[in-house]
Formats: sequence, C-alpha cells, structure tokens
Amino acid sequence: MRLESVLLCDFAEVRDNLLFVVAGGISRLWRSEFPGPMGVQLALIVAIEPAERNVPHELHVDVIDPSGTTIAEVRAELQLSGTVADADEVAHVPVTMDFRNVTVAVQGWHTVKVRVDDQVHAELRVKAELRPPASPRTVPGAGFQAPPKKRGGRPN
Repeated sequence: MRLESVLLCDFAEVRDNLLFVVAGGISRLWRSEFPGPMGVQLALIVAIEPAERNVPHELHVDVIDPSGTTIAEVRAELQLSGTVADADEVAHVPVTMDFRNVTVAVQGWHTVKVRVDDQVHAELRVKAELRPPASPRTVPGAGFQAPPKKRGGRPN
C-alpha cells in the first residue's frame, strides 16, 4: 500500500470512487487571531495492491503543533473486498478527512503526519500565520483610465 496523492485543501469529497478537491495545495493558514480553526480538509488517494485488498489496513493521521503536541488525531480502517478493479490491478481509493474544526492555538509550522499500518508515508507542513491588516484600497477616480487606441480604423 502507498499514498499516490496527499494534499490539504479547502474542501474535498468522494463520490462514485472519485476525489473532488477544491483549492488544494494549502501551505499557509492565514488567521485573523489565535486560537482559530484550522479550516482545511485532507485529501488522499491510497493505492492498494491486489494482495493487500482483503487485509485490513490502518490509516492514522496526526496534526502536530510547533511544540510537538498532537492537536488532532484521526484513525480509519481500510479494507477492500468486491472492488471494481481487475484481479491484477492496483486499486486507487480516495479518502477525505475533515480538520476544519481543529483548533490551531499558536502561530508557526504545523505537521500533518500520515501513517499507514504504523509506517509514515507522508508529512505535510503548513504554517499558521496572522493575517496582515488590510491596507486601504485606492479607488481610481474618473479620468484615470486612458481611452482605447484605434487600430486601423477598427474597434479593439
């Protein structure tokens, strides 16, 4: 068994054995204050070899803060039987885990550690940071935009 894809995203869902991901590849958690919600989901594609299908596998994910404290832990059991994959085909299983409501108490680098059968298969790092205050926007007034130039007598 191996992990084909692992990413943090705004939203992930499995439907009809397909993984739907919105805004994946998150590496920063911009928050206006701490503590605050982690606000992400984990999306995985697990590849399971034919010989491993009928054996239960444990998927274990820890979220660890900068001090080394585990702030979230999720365990799931994977076991395939009666899959649509051919007998000699590697089965690809999409999995999502929800960390949107996990509380991030401090700024700094957090680690999302993914283990399968007690073996680390992936580690993602994500940095929690304070969102810089919004700068006032300058709204251009009338006359700031130049009129379009003519090209050969045709409109642009």
